[in-house]
Amino acid sequence: MFMNKFRLGIPILFLLFFLLLAAPVSAETKNIELQETDEEFPTGQVLPDNVLYGIERSVEAVEKSMAEGPDKAEIGLTIAEKRLGEINAMIDIEKTEFIENLSTDYQTELDEINNITQELTDQEREEIEINISNAMNKHINGLETANQTINNLMGELPEEAIPGLTNASQQIINALEKSNETRQNSLSHLEEVNPLKAAENRLNFSETRIDNITQLQQQNFETNVMDRADTYTYEMNRVMELINESKEQGINTTTLEERVANATLNHMETLDKVHEQVPVEAQEKIEKAMNASLTAHETALENLSPQAQQKIDDHIQQNHPNIIDKIKDKV
Repeated sequence: MFMNKFRLGIPILFLLFFLLLAAPVSAETKNIELQETDEEFPTGQVLPDNVLYGIERSVEAVEKSMAEGPDKAEIGLTIAEKRLGEINAMIDIEKTEFIENLSTDYQTELDEINNITQELTDQEREEIEINISNAMNKHINGLETANQTINNLMGELPEEAIPGLTNASQQIINALEKSNETRQNSLSHLEEVNPLKAAENRLNFSETRIDNITQLQQQNFETNVMDRADTYTYEMNRVMELINESKEQGINTTTLEERVANATLNHMETLDKVHEQVPVEAQEKIEKAMNASLTAHETALENLSPQAQQKIDDHIQQNHPNIIDKIKDKV
């Protein structure tokens, strides 16, 4: 079956790729810059506003139809990221009317990936769930940034553009909700079979929350700051719970605990600075995040060898003097 699909698909692929390579990416010039972010998503040879865009989507469908098992899920992740890249591109050129379909297609892709994972072997599924959960961290961060850009545009473009921007924002929120749902589903499975990998993912995500808190505070988005602080608190608490679960399963957690002990120093520095600059209603959320960070730091440090503890203590004296005492005073 697979070889028959392969033989039929190859001529089609060559024809479609030839047409795509001859096409311009877009006839429009980008004139809007997205908010600064570490996340960059690919686009294809053509964008949704191009008449040849349907050909590219056909190429994707053929490629995906020829794949099986975890390979099919990986291709699905690549396609989902292209939809996100296209959302960003449409924001750049102020063609937000394309975002609704792109968001729907993105969500459909994630649903299909979830269906594929249900049919995998335990080993295959563990590997792909690691990739999915890591990808969702990136997707969530990128979609949040795209939505911030849309909200900023509402204050810059004419009033007649507001309804379209409002709809685009809602479509991005829908995609964001699906990303969060997909991440939680992947982590729920991963926590059962490999709690250490799940803890690593949650620590990575907590770091993006800290970065977001700083950016949002600078832009005076206090409500979003409080949301990110809540998420950080939950993620860091869960990291430590998963480390304990890993230990109970006989898994060596030393490397991750060293990372927690060091990373939380930077987290506490950031939270301390933000705490001084946000309104009173946001300070309580920041204080809870501080407490979660301090607890994680002290617990991880306590579990390390005396040599590792001394190394971190030296690092604190050189780079983070007084931060522990400052956080303790506030929480």
